[in-house]
Amino acid sequence: DSPVPVSGFLGEQVVLPCTYKGKVAVSDLLVIWGRRKTEIVHKFVNGNNNLREQDSRFKNRTNLFKDQLEQGNWSLLISDLQKTDQDEYQCQIFWNTTVGIYWEQTEIVHLSVKERAPTFAPNTAVP
Repeated sequence: DSPVPVSGFLGEQVVLPCTYKGKVAVSDLLVIWGRRKTEIVHKFVNGNNNLREQDSRFKNRTNLFKDQLEQGNWSLLISDLQKTDQDEYQCQIFWNTTVGIYWEQTEIVHLSVKERAPTFAPNTAVP
């Protein structure tokens, strides 16, 4: 599948979409948002965030929508967008069992980061 294009503005927030279509319970899922094969942007395992291996550039800038995980919404909110955030991201979902980890699904999102054009107030004539 081709990547889903998403764009955001410098210093603002953006949501990278990821919808899980499977049937495995949230507590049995391992979800890794990553980029460039090795960078971990956000990791969720056994019902909780696990940010020990999170890339330092994303520290305190990522969130999942905890109240929507059961409905399959694994979208990632990135705050305070940086120019260096522009990249291709993978939402990888695995079934985490006692005997092994099984791939369930991968979503790919391409994020572009733009500067917001300055907005000017309309000229007000002074009488």
